[in-house]
Amino acid sequence: MTVSLRDARQAPQQYAWLERSYANWLGELARRRVTAAEVSRGLDEWFGDRRNIVMLLMRDGLPAGFSMFTRLPLPSLDAFRMQEFYVETEMRRHGVGRAAAQLVFDRFAGQWEVRELRRNVSSVYFWREIVRHYTGGRYEETLVGEEVVQRFVSNGAR
Repeated sequence: MTVSLRDARQAPQQYAWLERSYANWLGELARRRVTAAEVSRGLDEWFGDRRNIVMLLMRDGLPAGFSMFTRLPLPSLDAFRMQEFYVETEMRRHGVGRAAAQLVFDRFAGQWEVRELRRNVSSVYFWREIVRHYTGGRYEETLVGEEVVQRFVSNGAR
């Protein structure tokens, strides 16, 4: 299995797939069926701001998920906030998410912040494991309102 990243802005042929996948992610998060207008509005926001980065997670050359994060306006260093991360249901528990997260952190060196809703127990567990493993335990975790937040520094490809 080969996991790679593809910049969604450079892959317009994958946009229909991204719309379906984003609708699935929103539906899981909201625990309800979402409308096409909600999907369109969300993707317009992501693609409308150049600080936002949308990466397709590829498994063996085919889309398997996405990662959406924002470049934070810190003048002293590169800083990013992971906002949305989704792996298609049938690709979960096969290492796709773990490999893709590592690729994202390696490719975008700097200060990172990853947030999960506290009620999303599987997401909290996933990110704690990913960040702990990636950083060798050198990260900070806090609770901000209803979100669990991990902060760490990525030095890029290891």
